[in-house]
Amino acid sequence: VKELGRRPIIPKEVPAELRDLMADCWSQNPKDRPNIRQVRERLEAIGKKESAMNAAPTNVNMELNEKKNTNLLHQILPPKVAARLCEGLKVEPEEYDPVTVVFSDIVGYTDLSS
Repeated sequence: VKELGRRPIIPKEVPAELRDLMADCWSQNPKDRPNIRQVRERLEAIGKKESAMNAAPTNVNMELNEKKNTNLLHQILPPKVAARLCEGLKVEPEEYDPVTVVFSDIVGYTDLSS
């Protein structure tokens, strides 16, 4: 490999900065190769750049999820309650006049409705 100057093929999806670093490390002349400190610095810079690029879509996804959650709250809860929850405020219980809830079972209803 060394005598023929052959190196592994670098996949196209590898970032250009990382390709350049790899090529520099493979230099035939050892004096042209970066030392370990330089390799580390370049890798850290590449990592920071990749992190910054990946953070933007995450923020967008968070905003989309927040909108979905808000819409769901507004569909499930009364508007006044949903608005207070979205604002991060405490929702005080409300009192209503007594009501009656009736549960009943109609014999044969399942057969009739299907």
